[in-house]
Amino acid sequence: MSAPDRRIRHLRLSASTAADVRHVLPRLEDALRCASLPDAGGQLLLVRRLALGRLPRDASAQSLSLLIERRVADLAGNWLDGDEAAAATADCVRFSSRYDARLRLSLRLARGQATGEWYWPLAVPEFRPAAPAAANLCGIAAALAALPEARIALPAWTAALVEAGAVPLLVAAIAPVLGAALTARAGLAGPAATARPGGTAATSRSTW
Repeated sequence: MSAPDRRIRHLRLSASTAADVRHVLPRLEDALRCASLPDAGGQLLLVRRLALGRLPRDASAQSLSLLIERRVADLAGNWLDGDEAAAATADCVRFSSRYDARLRLSLRLARGQATGEWYWPLAVPEFRPAAPAAANLCGIAAALAALPEARIALPAWTAALVEAGAVPLLVAAIAPVLGAALTARAGLAGPAATARPGGTAATSRSTW
């Protein structure tokens, strides 16, 4: 099993000298990579802010890792599902996977619902809040087509949007030529796959 993908978008450190900051950064990176966090199995966890407090200059990566684990454990019971209304003001949001985040965002775009919450650009890197819904769906489709599990993910995503009544938006987002390119990229090329965006929808489902 591959190691979880963990990223910090903004890191704020204050120290008496720049050398002190450079000294702690590699250890902090190792600590984040090695910490035992509840993100196993592909679960996507998004934390708005995580205060670690004062860090000893000579703190080891192991001690920093334990500190991160404690701070994340303190959030237990506060995680909100990304589709909950209260998630907009929450400090920690979760999705069952990156696919789940992409699908939920796509459905919100298809329904014309708000997508201005802080966590969407983090959960779905290709999402551009200022772009039209069709352009964002096109970007999400391209991201899904590039995944190793694209043969399952892309048809499942298309099927969900078709079931949600978003066929006109899908047609606007994915022109026939682009649709053929995406399905070929996902390993789904063929008459049924390239006919129209919803053509491959009924063949498979995803549960991740």
